[in-house]
Amino acid sequence: MSISNILELLTGVALFLFGMTLMGEGLKQVAGNKLELILYKLTGKPVKGLLFGAGVTTVIQSSSATSVMVVGFVNSGIMKVRQAIPIVLGAIFGTSITGWIICLSGIDAGSGWLILFSSGTFTCFTALIGICFRMFSKNRFKNHLGNVLLGFAVLMSGMSVMSGAVAPLQENEVFTGIITEFSNPLFGILVGTFFTSVLQSASAAVGILQALAMTGTVRFDMALPLIMGIAIGAGVPVLLSAVGATTNGKRTALVYLTSNMIGVICSATVFYGLNAVLKFDFINQTMTMTTIAALNSIYRFLVVAALFPLSRQLESVSN
Repeated sequence: MSISNILELLTGVALFLFGMTLMGEGLKQVAGNKLELILYKLTGKPVKGLLFGAGVTTVIQSSSATSVMVVGFVNSGIMKVRQAIPIVLGAIFGTSITGWIICLSGIDAGSGWLILFSSGTFTCFTALIGICFRMFSKNRFKNHLGNVLLGFAVLMSGMSVMSGAVAPLQENEVFTGIITEFSNPLFGILVGTFFTSVLQSASAAVGILQALAMTGTVRFDMALPLIMGIAIGAGVPVLLSAVGATTNGKRTALVYLTSNMIGVICSATVFYGLNAVLKFDFINQTMTMTTIAALNSIYRFLVVAALFPLSRQLESVSN
């Protein structure tokens, strides 16, 4: 992989992160103060808190942003730690939706008139409509909607650039040897944690993993530990948001990290324990963009489903 490929990859990551941020901020502006108002009102029913936490995170494309918002509410005394936990758990699952959006970049409609349905053409139309709304409309709603569409187009373009940058790795024996090491669960979890801590975005980390999957070198036993590590690493920006916060604000931030760590420890123990006995056949399956998105969603859903009934225990652990 040449220096130009590395620079191309970094450019793709930058575009991806900017597009995700632009789309999330645009959606927040479209909704006005409704997102904050919804979170503010969700103080009595845990199930609604869980669902709206997932919904808000799906909209703003960041579990960290949702959790930081909740930390702010707890810090200001508007919400108690116990009331914030379901929303944080919902955010943990909601961030997996971005992976399914990224799958659109892998759709190839072929040639001829079917090219009109390809992801590239769809991205172009989205960008054109977005820039028209952004530059030529005096309506604030359309301006914000234009930002959403432009953010989506930039995100998809970034994903396309990343995919092109890593394409040469398919034939690279050194890369194949390195990525094989990720099949070691502990090493994979540590790498995923570190990588996401640097990027400060679980969605971006999963997106890069999806781009690598297009080389055909990523197997299930490599992807699972990385996804587990990505979940832990996403807690770093939330912890940073708690610097200078009140005790309850810090406890809320700790809940996000603790939930993901407990989820990783329990999931890894159960899965690899069963695999040692049953020898799962699918563990050597080659992953695609879609199967990585599915694995990420299933993993997060199971973690949230297991931890939701234990909200009181999570509150105690954060003391």
